Amino acid sequence: MKNFLLLIRSYIRLLLNKTNKGNEDQIPSGYRIKPLSFGIGFPWGSFHPKNLNQYWKGKDCVTFNDNCIMLNVRKTPHYFGDILIPYNIGVIQSSHKFEYGYFTAEILMPSESGQWPAFWLYGSQEEKYSEIDIVEAYSNSGNYGHSTKFQPNLHYATGKKWKMYGAVNRPITDATRRFVKYSMHWTKDFVKIYYDGFLVMDYRDKSFLSKLLPMNLVCNSAVKKEFNPPNFSIVTFRNINVYQKNNHHDY
Repeated sequence: MKNFLLLIRSYIRLLLNKTNKGNEDQIPSGYRIKPLSFGIGFPWGSFHPKNLNQYWKGKDCVTFNDNCIMLNVRKTPHYFGDILIPYNIGVIQSSHKFEYGYFTAEILMPSESGQWPAFWLYGSQEEKYSEIDIVEAYSNSGNYGHSTKFQPNLHYATGKKWKMYGAVNRPITDATRRFVKYSMHWTKDFVKIYYDGFLVMDYRDKSFLSKLLPMNLVCNSAVKKEFNPPNFSIVTFRNINVYQKNNHHDY
């Protein structure tokens, strides 16, 4: 009954969104599309030392097809020295860092359990780190057809001191059967995040926002090993775009 009510509520939200123009995200006036190129993997090596569930190895799990980018998860255990890591995942990151703008992608989520794909931005500078998660999607032990585990989030860290805002679950219907649009409008005054045109985050604490660094745009597949992911899964991204004003900079 609880899952049924969550699904009904999410259908109502999407239905309301179709008639409530105030909630629909649009390319902001005066913004222009930016050239966008990607590299493979993260800059900190082949795996993250705090997450030994997964590694990324070249183009093994990345496929480009027209305007779609397919990021796989493959259970192909690999030794890194004495460390055996079970899952190979697909990771792409923008070649440039961005400060402010409008970011959007359409994503078809995998249907399997134990999934953790994400569409996000991160930046680091000496001991500072910042992150905007447009969406982190957790299927856990179920699947996204009956899950509320779609989360926007903001992070900022100086040294070992972390501040976080967000990580509120947002229900989305049929995310494994259709492409859902995820977008974010980031300015010095706010971060607004939309799922299928529905506003799911409107954050305006300028003392926090002023600490966000220029950031790379990232798309990745990933898994949560404790929820028994399968040997193979795939998440598909399409129409990944960044728009900025002429006076906005990339790095």
